[in-house]
Amino acid sequence: MITAESWSIDEYARYALAQGAWASGNLLIVSRDAILPPFCVKCGRPAEPNLFPKKFSWHPQWVYIFILFAILIYAIVATVISKKMKLKVPLRAKHMEKYKTLRLAAAALLLGCIPEMILASVYLPEAYTGYGIAAGFAALIAGLVCLIMFGALLRPTASMNITGTSPTPGQTS
Repeated sequence: MITAESWSIDEYARYALAQGAWASGNLLIVSRDAILPPFCVKCGRPAEPNLFPKKFSWHPQWVYIFILFAILIYAIVATVISKKMKLKVPLRAKHMEKYKTLRLAAAALLLGCIPEMILASVYLPEAYTGYGIAAGFAALIAGLVCLIMFGALLRPTASMNITGTSPTPGQTS
């Protein structure tokens, strides 16, 4: 088995180009069905042997204009014209744990806000019910922000570019 420690930068570059993946600045450019080398995409250090399967989807920026008209229209248009790709992403344990923790925090905030608002309206005195419901809305907003900001391990920027990567293997973040 070939490990990341046994590779030189030149060997990595030849492998990546042959497999449809290469870096340009902080962009990781991949083709469909690309096989990434065993280096963490966040920091460039040798990654864990288990690859993280990730589904990416994206659509053109102009589709966001439909949010002004109706969320349902946006959702339909974005679903119809979005492009999708599956990629097995090499990550270090440190980055995988951070990703999982932030996703869990977002889910806890989103799922906990509704019962919190119901309990606040039932059990708090009438003078404080508004504060309890406002706290529930704050948890909802915080959960959405966490999901959007921290939920994406990598973000697709175009049909074949993915941002959020280390420029070269061996460099630390």
